[in-house]
Amino acid sequence: MRARRSARLAAKSKGRSSRAVIQAQNVLMKKLNLAPADQPPTAEAFIRFAELFKKPLSKEHIAAIRELFVAKGLALPAFDQWETEQ
Repeated sequence: MRARRSARLAAKSKGRSSRAVIQAQNVLMKKLNLAPADQPPTAEAFIRFAELFKKPLSKEHIAAIRELFVAKGLALPAFDQWETEQ
């Protein structure tokens, strides 16, 4: 018996990784303007992404990360405390 596959879901996932961590990294790279919003991130974008976390984040990057969590209704009390200490 062949499994049914939704054409709508197949189209929705086109160009997306099936692994959640990679999807999250891709979203974050786009949010941090390290990769184009309309294309999958390149290897160069991933290198810039990895390098970004080797030093303190800029206020713009912190704001972009916070926006992702706030959009999902998640609180970041430890993140807020860390930011005020910087």
